[in-house]
Amino acid sequence: QSTSLSLEESIDIALKNNAGLKASVLAIERSQELTNGAYDIDKTNVYFGFDQNNIAANGKPLGVIGIQQAVKLPSVYKMQKQLRESKVKVQEQRLKVEERLLEKEITTIYTTIQFWENVQRHYQYMDSLYLQFATAATRRFELGETNYLEKLTADTKQKEMALQIEQCADNITAS
Repeated sequence: QSTSLSLEESIDIALKNNAGLKASVLAIERSQELTNGAYDIDKTNVYFGFDQNNIAANGKPLGVIGIQQAVKLPSVYKMQKQLRESKVKVQEQRLKVEERLLEKEITTIYTTIQFWENVQRHYQYMDSLYLQFATAATRRFELGETNYLEKLTADTKQKEMALQIEQCADNITAS
C-alpha cells in the first residue's frame, strides 16, 4: 500500500538520505578541524658535519653540531588560518547550493507526478462516462434503436480512455 507524501516530507527525506550531502557535511567538518591546526611549525632538524674551513690545532677539521628550525612570521600563520576558514565557508556555500538543487529536482519530480495523477483521474472519470455510454449504445443496438457505427464509436472511445489511463500510469512510473 502506497502512502502519499507531501512535498515538504519528500524534500526532508531526500535531504536526510542523500549520500552526496552527507559527504559534503563530512568534508566541512574535516576542513573545520584542519582550521584549528593552521599553525603548523616545521620540524626541528639536528645536523652534524665537518667544517673544512675551521681546522683544529691537530690539523683536522672541526665537527659541527647544529639545530635548525624554520619559523615563519606570525602574519603567515594568520593568513593560513584565514585561508582555511574561507575554504570552510566555500564548502558550506557549496553544500547549500547542493541542497537547493536537490530541492529543485524533488519539486520538479513531485509536481510532474502530481500533474500526471490529476490527468489520470480526469481520464478515469471520462472512462467511466464512456463505459456508461458504451453500455447504453450496446443495449440500444441490441434493441435495434441505433446502428452498429454508434456502438463501435462508443466502444472505441471507452478503449481510448483506458489506453490514456495506462499511458498516464507509465508517465507517473517514469517520473
